[in-house]
Amino acid sequence: MSWQQDAACRGLTHLFYRDGGDRSYRQARVVCATCPVRAECAAAGMDESDGMWGGLTPRQRRGRGRQGAVCGTRPGYMRHLKVGLPPCEACRAANNAYQRDNRRRRAVA
Repeated sequence: MSWQQDAACRGLTHLFYRDGGDRSYRQARVVCATCPVRAECAAAGMDESDGMWGGLTPRQRRGRGRQGAVCGTRPGYMRHLKVGLPPCEACRAANNAYQRDNRRRRAVA
């Protein structure tokens, strides 16, 4: 995955796989807070049962679920916003296309 090359956690994976519940992720959260690819990471981790992904613990990911929203779609864009993460490039592009289509429809109507 190309986004992993830009991840702030490169070389620090030991921080992201902890036993002992959500409290053990404190250091990982600090790294995630500054990561430029946090949204992509969170989207990639939605199907993972272990570790912190995009600043979300396994418990948080289970609570939010995919809800049928796939990255690269308008619902995917909305899911990013709902979970409080910046949209990934694919979702941002899908939202831009959605907005563009809506402007065209309104101009024709």
